[in-house]
Amino acid sequence: MDHGVHAVELIAAIFDYNESIMQFQIYPLVKRLATTISKIDVESPKKATLMSFLNVFMQYKNGFLPNNQYLLLTEFTKQSMNADQNLFKGTEGRTQLALYMAEMKY
Repeated sequence: MDHGVHAVELIAAIFDYNESIMQFQIYPLVKRLATTISKIDVESPKKATLMSFLNVFMQYKNGFLPNNQYLLLTEFTKQSMNADQNLFKGTEGRTQLALYMAEMKY
């Protein structure tokens, strides 16, 4: 994953329209993706390509997977912010995160 996008492309192809995405524990994969993507320069085509595969992990056919969406949102937030600047910190942060999740369902 650190040297190319083909590993993620293959994983995305396996899970595209595959019902096992609903039971698969994707946390290690998402954590690795978030870490890798956050280290790449913003202008990099590699970053854009890796991010383009993320939608495969957030939906199955025409339905969204809220747990996977939540995981992706929180993991990328952790990677992009310092611990002191976490977007969803405290009661107000949890409320804001819940609102974002509610909006993603539609």
